[in-house]
Amino acid sequence: MKPTENYRRQHNEIVDIARKIEAGIAPGKLPAGTGDMRGLMTTLAGKLNVHLAMEDDALYPRLKDHSDPKVRELATRFSTEMSTIKPVVQSYMTKWSDAGMSRHH
Repeated sequence: MKPTENYRRQHNEIVDIARKIEAGIAPGKLPAGTGDMRGLMTTLAGKLNVHLAMEDDALYPRLKDHSDPKVRELATRFSTEMSTIKPVVQSYMTKWSDAGMSRHH
């Protein structure tokens, strides 16, 4: 198995869930489907949290110790950029609770 295989699989799963969410928020789909949508959003947030933790705990530290300075620089940049995702997702999940979906639609 390639070292990046799990990360790639997770990326694909995250994109698939995002596509389902996108289809579910088409005009006329909400508020009837808010429960289904909330379930998808919860799954997406969970998968993102696991994925980001794996990157933070395993991938980026390894790449930051790489012998190539370009790899180290890129790993540091990506680590910094990705660190902003988790709080945004948590804020979004709070805003778009079941009640929030019904209110905003």
